[in-house]
Amino acid sequence: THARTRNEFKRIQLLLLLPASNHKPRTRPSKAQMAQQQDDEYHYTIVESLDDLRDVRSEIFHAMKAQGDSAAETCKNIIERAVVRKVNLVRELVSEQHLKNQMTDAAYTDHLRTEAEQWLIDGFADLEVENTDAAESPLHYAAKVGSKTLVEALLTPFKFNVYRMVNISDSKGWTPLFSLLLALDLRHQLSDNASGDEHLAEEKDTDTRKGLLIRFVQAGVSFSHTDNENKTVLHHMRETKGTREVKFVIKALASLFIKHG
Repeated sequence: THARTRNEFKRIQLLLLLPASNHKPRTRPSKAQMAQQQDDEYHYTIVESLDDLRDVRSEIFHAMKAQGDSAAETCKNIIERAVVRKVNLVRELVSEQHLKNQMTDAAYTDHLRTEAEQWLIDGFADLEVENTDAAESPLHYAAKVGSKTLVEALLTPFKFNVYRMVNISDSKGWTPLFSLLLALDLRHQLSDNASGDEHLAEEKDTDTRKGLLIRFVQAGVSFSHTDNENKTVLHHMRETKGTREVKFVIKALASLFIKHG
């Protein structure tokens, strides 16, 4: 009797010392819990492999810098292959039967592609904040040089996450919108000494950047995004550019809203 009492006393002491979550009796996990565990494992799979992403980004940069606009189709194919490869990998590793039962085959494929695209974008974002010598995403680079062809090639493969792609941040907290607009230069429009060729080149670049700005807005780019200095792109433009550049942005947005509502 005394031994039983001592054992009971020790059991009570242990219960008092354990966290509250451990007080509950252990039960067999439900199907929903097992499904959630599968989801957790799936999401872990989808966000790993930064080395793979470095290779993908390196391929894209090499093509863009070596071929310029001619690399558009190559860049598009590199991204598409990376997304499809991740979809197929996850399809092999995870049997999400609970999702398959609730979705059509097409919807399930779209679900996997959405997650694969997200993996690629999140991975690019992780690489941007590594603060390496190339601390910018391919889209930042394409926006900075003002290439409509390359920007479109980099956005097209993202069928379900294009709005996240256009809002990706680099190591300074800049989105591609910063790279696009802070490279805008309208000084020659104010100069009587500028040659005709300079005026034409600037006018062409201005028209291209206006088109890219509209494309970014349509894709869901954020003007309220703040960088590591807690400044928006318009703050930077006001400080480093001039009123002409700011008016350029306002007029481009006004024309978009007037045309499309």
